[in-house]
Amino acid sequence: MHESLEPSPRIGPAKSFPLASLLAPAIGFAPVILFLTTMGQHISAFQFILKTLAIPVLIVEIGVSLSLLGRAGHIPVPPRWISISMAALMLLAVATSLNAKDPSISIIKISILFIHLGFGIAIYLIYTRSRMFYTEILYKNMTIGFLIFTILSISYALLHREDDYVWAYYFPAYNQIRGYGYYAAAIAGLCLWKWIAGDKISGVVAAFALAAALWTGSRGTLAAVAGGYAGAFLLFPFARRGVLRFLAVLGAGILLSVALTVLVPLGRFGPQRLIGDDSDSGRIAIWGRTLEMALQRPWFGWGESQFATLFPDTHVAQPHNVFLQILLSWGFVGAGLVAILSIWLGCKVYRAVNEQNAAFLLAAMNIAVFSLFDGSLYHVQSVSIFALCIAVVLATKSGDAAGGCRAPQPG
Repeated sequence: MHESLEPSPRIGPAKSFPLASLLAPAIGFAPVILFLTTMGQHISAFQFILKTLAIPVLIVEIGVSLSLLGRAGHIPVPPRWISISMAALMLLAVATSLNAKDPSISIIKISILFIHLGFGIAIYLIYTRSRMFYTEILYKNMTIGFLIFTILSISYALLHREDDYVWAYYFPAYNQIRGYGYYAAAIAGLCLWKWIAGDKISGVVAAFALAAALWTGSRGTLAAVAGGYAGAFLLFPFARRGVLRFLAVLGAGILLSVALTVLVPLGRFGPQRLIGDDSDSGRIAIWGRTLEMALQRPWFGWGESQFATLFPDTHVAQPHNVFLQILLSWGFVGAGLVAILSIWLGCKVYRAVNEQNAAFLLAAMNIAVFSLFDGSLYHVQSVSIFALCIAVVLATKSGDAAGGCRAPQPG
């Protein structure tokens, strides 16, 4: 059995990938394109689809994957038991989608999951063999893209000061404003580690990302960033030296959010939404109903993305918890297969982490923590960022990563 994730030696250097030099800007600026194409309170059906499926992000993912056709040799070969588990999960996902109450949305979402998978594999292969596609270039493009996105958001808010503007649902790029929180949490993770490593500008960007998320009323971003760093603190000794810098970013982000709210108020969809008595999200009730429904089909579930069909009165698309999301979709069998794959991949990631790629790990961890109480591992953009970051960490490991789950060495 193959225990390695090393790609085929037939993959050449950067010159074998004519699009490699364009990938980082495409990835970094796809959200900006999404913003610019979905502005307005009264959008068309086409714009609604652009928002719901984050079409510019998907186009980039597909383009990245297609750029490797005929050049990648063969994809990484995992151990046989992992291949069997993956094949079984894919078969289960397709079968349950075809038999879902609303098969059309289920098939679309499963297809998108396959696109994410192909994108992650392509990024891994490119980073492993291409000399042009450095992580620093990707980091800069993702950061600049986020800053442009956020500046556009603030400018848009300044131009739309109507009292009846419902920011939670008419924010450009997202059908629900919490999507910005996922984006901000990932970028904050990227920049936070750079700040811990000594880059002052990254510290400012991390604080700004937190501030902007709080300004929009995306309540989970602060918790996700804190939880992501806490996880890194516990798992990786080299992350423990940055506690004071981390706390400084949190404090600065909170103060900046207050300033943003004073200058560009969004009604109740700002920091006051964090503490408002009328802001109960009803998550506990949703979780209880989801578990009850999942237990009606305990083994194989209801199919991907059936939450809105099963609970039309909730007006949300997912149960705000990744475990319940998986259980509802694929039952205990699917959840078991996901657990097997996650543990195997988690060990690979754990061994691959070093101080050079830790920024991407922290971004992925923030998204993972967010998924415990929201839909960050359901919506297209945040899942795309998660796949990207995991692939980058795996591809930029230092030294031999074979063997069991060993602790990474500092430095």
